[in-house]
Amino acid sequence: MKDMKQSDIFLKIRDIKISFKNKGKKFTAVNETSLDIKKGEIFGLVGESGSGKTTIARAIVGVQNLSDGAIYMDEQIVAGKASSLYHLNTYIKNKIIDLENKLYSIVYVIKNQTKKLKNIYFNNKKKVTEIKYYSNRIINLTKIKFIDEVYEYILKLINIIVSKEERIKKFVNNIHLQVPEIPLELEKSILKKIEEVIINENALKLKIEEAYLLTTNFLKKWEENSKEKVQLNNYIKSFFVLFDFIVNINNDIFKNLNIVKTAHKENLLLTSPERIKNKLLPSYYKKIYVSRDDFIKECRLQINKLSQENNEFNNKKIKKYKLYLKDFWSNENISIKNCEKILQIYKLKDSINYDKLKVLSSKLKSTDFEINLKNKISNNIKLTDKELDEISLKFDYIKKLLIEILLKVKILLKNILNE
Repeated sequence: MKDMKQSDIFLKIRDIKISFKNKGKKFTAVNETSLDIKKGEIFGLVGESGSGKTTIARAIVGVQNLSDGAIYMDEQIVAGKASSLYHLNTYIKNKIIDLENKLYSIVYVIKNQTKKLKNIYFNNKKKVTEIKYYSNRIINLTKIKFIDEVYEYILKLINIIVSKEERIKKFVNNIHLQVPEIPLELEKSILKKIEEVIINENALKLKIEEAYLLTTNFLKKWEENSKEKVQLNNYIKSFFVLFDFIVNINNDIFKNLNIVKTAHKENLLLTSPERIKNKLLPSYYKKIYVSRDDFIKECRLQINKLSQENNEFNNKKIKKYKLYLKDFWSNENISIKNCEKILQIYKLKDSINYDKLKVLSSKLKSTDFEINLKNKISNNIKLTDKELDEISLKFDYIKKLLIEILLKVKILLKNILNE
């Protein structure tokens, strides 16, 4: 099946879900099923009675509605609708939030139970107290059962999340063949990112399974031995040992979860509609861009620091930073209004007022663009139409940069590393 060419596939069933309602209750007959049937192939579907074979066949011929997923014939949708990557990623995001909230509920319970047990432990430290089957009245196992049930629920969540990621992966795989506008390189990048997310989600799952196994075994041990005599403080110590293990595992779980959240946030942005992307992008710009004002401030700060010790190495650095300040377009180091007025006068061509140009020139600052204008004005150079267009174009570019007030960090880093 893996070696099957895309052109050989006649019928594609992708993640179909078919549900029925009976007396107010929902029953899922087919859940996220996918398969491919090649052209000219005789395909058999085998399964137990009630496993959904007939239901799938009915969906293929169009007499059974789909709750989710789609059926394609020669790459054309004949039933259902194509998966929305954005809706799938949003669904995953909500499940991740639910998972994180459940983890915090465990943290809260452990914190409160630890405090309570410490009080019981120190109050009974000098006593030899034996407890029998009624120990649950002294220390209730209900909270441990709650933690155990929460971990079980979290495992279900992580399984759902991984299955949805796999669904997205299948959808994206070979998408460049169906949508020529999507280049193969982009498809590979998306698949690589999804694969990274799935790896981290599976690592998260292993840690959650470890914690779930701990609580389950703890409950089993004390429920089986509920009628045996045991010293109270030894009983309490077993709780402390359990909580210590859970806290350490939870620390690892939260680390993995943060990796998953970050990677999934990027996937969500990648598949978001344009209006949502425009809202989310500014937060990413902060990570890869620095404001012009901050850059200038940092340059001046470095110059002040380096000036405190006079040596050849520092002097070279200072020279570089001063060059950045001099050539770095900002409202602070370039006179936009005077540049505009100068260009407007030059555009008058035959009625250029050079006296007025010289007055404006004296108000210019020291960027290369302004120095160039100053030289032309001081020498009474008349600009050709081509020269005026070139200067105007460059000035428009400078103004655009000033409006955006953003500078790519990687360009700065490259300059500094080349010092």
